[in-house]
Amino acid sequence: EKHLTVRCARDLGPIVLIRLHKWRLFLEDAWFCKDVQVTAPDGTLYRFPCYLWLEGVITVEVREGSGKKLVDDELEILREHRRKELTARQEAYQWKNFAEGWPRCLKVDSIFELDSNVQFSCVRATNFTGLLLFQGATHLLSGFLARPTSWRSLDEMRSIFSRTRGREIVPEYVARHWREDDFFGYQFLNGNNPIVIRQCTALPAKFPVTPEMVANSLGGDTNLEKEMEEGRIFIVDYEVLEDIPAGTIHGHQQYVAAPICLLHQGVDGLLRPIAIQLSQRPGPTSPIFLPSDSEWDWLLAKTWVRNADFYSHQLLTHLLRTHLFAEVFAIATLRQLPSCHPLFKLLIPHFHFTLHINTLARSVLINPGGVIDKVTGLYWEHWES
Repeated sequence: EKHLTVRCARDLGPIVLIRLHKWRLFLEDAWFCKDVQVTAPDGTLYRFPCYLWLEGVITVEVREGSGKKLVDDELEILREHRRKELTARQEAYQWKNFAEGWPRCLKVDSIFELDSNVQFSCVRATNFTGLLLFQGATHLLSGFLARPTSWRSLDEMRSIFSRTRGREIVPEYVARHWREDDFFGYQFLNGNNPIVIRQCTALPAKFPVTPEMVANSLGGDTNLEKEMEEGRIFIVDYEVLEDIPAGTIHGHQQYVAAPICLLHQGVDGLLRPIAIQLSQRPGPTSPIFLPSDSEWDWLLAKTWVRNADFYSHQLLTHLLRTHLFAEVFAIATLRQLPSCHPLFKLLIPHFHFTLHINTLARSVLINPGGVIDKVTGLYWEHWES
């Protein structure tokens, strides 16, 4: 970070705008201007926040940093500055539809079309935190990324986590406890997707769990009805996955379940699964699995619930309600609020790199033939529709 001091012998009076002009001599020498501070002879400090990349030959006008609504601007020059800024933004940030039924997004096809001011800083600097995190994750999961074949046993899956830097506490704990009911329930509250849990006061007709089925799990001094009345029964329903067709990976047909899972919070405060149905249609072909079933039947039922939770989290909780939903507000903010508006100042830090990461996702991850298509069981084109 460099500072440049310029002195002026004259009193310029109240300053409402400053103008910055950048030239380009030979090679591109983009300049990121953080802000300009002006100290008047009477000691008054004016601060003009810029936070823009200035590229090529360009002139920008920056106004003083106080948050102001339109009604607060008495000078026509400031009103005109607002209008010009929004006109330029609405030209630069336009809407498009990526897929039918999806939220609208930024009208670009790749990250190379993005304005420099919404790109990852790693385009300009190699020490971007997100890049370092990615490199760290790549190292941690080197046993997964570099493996060309399937695992021959569950225990062998420990090789996902690299041992080159010693034992990782969290992966090791998960490797030891993932099969346990206590940890299965713990992951619902402390994992990636706790918002899917709902308190269950009445069982849905499509999930015909009887009091006798769960009596052993609840204990002899209570029953299902009492536990529901006292708020200790919870349900997770992945109905959204019903009838979503599965695709193929390397020519092998994949499968997707739409399970329902019933959980109970014991007197010790721990959440445990007590019944699982792997479809939305009860009947002889869709039994209700219980902790009293054989070890492998119960473990497989829990595994299908975890598989469904992965899709629910990645595609709805994470992609839709975080990335895509935020992008709508990011674009609307850029198109409708000038930089001096108090709401713009409040919102814009929360949209840092949103447009870049979403554009990257649409061109690499969720595009037809992209990473999601290749490594998950869902038929992605159907999901888009």
